[in-house]
Amino acid sequence: MAKSQKDALTLPADLQIDTLIDVGVADGTQWLYAQFPEARLVLVDPLPVPTQLVEELQGRNVLIHTAAAGATKGSAILHVDLGRASRSSLYQRTTLTRSANPIERQDVPINRLDEIAGSPEYGRIGLKIDTEGHELDVLIGSEGLLDRCEFILCEVSIGHRFNGSYSSKELFVWLADHGFSAAELMRSVRSRNDEPLFADILFRPDGKRPDQCR
Repeated sequence: MAKSQKDALTLPADLQIDTLIDVGVADGTQWLYAQFPEARLVLVDPLPVPTQLVEELQGRNVLIHTAAAGATKGSAILHVDLGRASRSSLYQRTTLTRSANPIERQDVPINRLDEIAGSPEYGRIGLKIDTEGHELDVLIGSEGLLDRCEFILCEVSIGHRFNGSYSSKELFVWLADHGFSAAELMRSVRSRNDEPLFADILFRPDGKRPDQCR
C-alpha cells in the first residue's frame, strides 16, 4: 500500500464514511487519513503504532488495537522483519520477496474485526487492509460489518509472495460472494525481474458504484 504523500493515492470523491479502519498500520497511511478528516480512526496492528504517528494524529478520534485481525479469535506467530517492520507477516515469505533482513518470531493475539468495530455506533465504514498475505483472513473476520462498509481498499497479492497464503482468485471470489466488486485498480507493483507482486485495489458494494447507479 502506498504510504507516503509522495506516492499518495486518491479515492473517489463520492465516498462518505463515519469510521476509517486501517488494518496493517505500519507507519500510517496519512494520505488516506487526510481524505476523511472528520472520520473516526480505528488502527489495528499486532505491532505497536509508532509514537510519531500517534503524535501526528493528536486532535482526532483515534482508537488503537494492538492485535492482528483474522478469521478467528486466538493467537499466531508473527514473523517480524527487523529491518523493515512493514514487511512483517503471519506467513513466511517465498523466494519471490524474501530479503536478508533478520526475522524475529513473536506470538501475537488475533481478533475478528467485526468484534473490534462491529457495533452500529461506528456508522458507515471505510476499510483499508494491508497485512502482507493475510488479507483474506481479515475479510473473513469482517463479515459482521460488511453491510455498513462503503469501500474496501485492499492490497491483493498477485504473485506467490507467501507460503500458505490465498490466491488473488480466492479473494476476488470471496468478495463477490459477499456483494463487493473491484471498482478501481489504484496501483500495481512488480519485482525487479518484472514479475507481478501485488496490487492496491478499491472494492465497492455492488449497486453503489457510480457506474451502477445511473
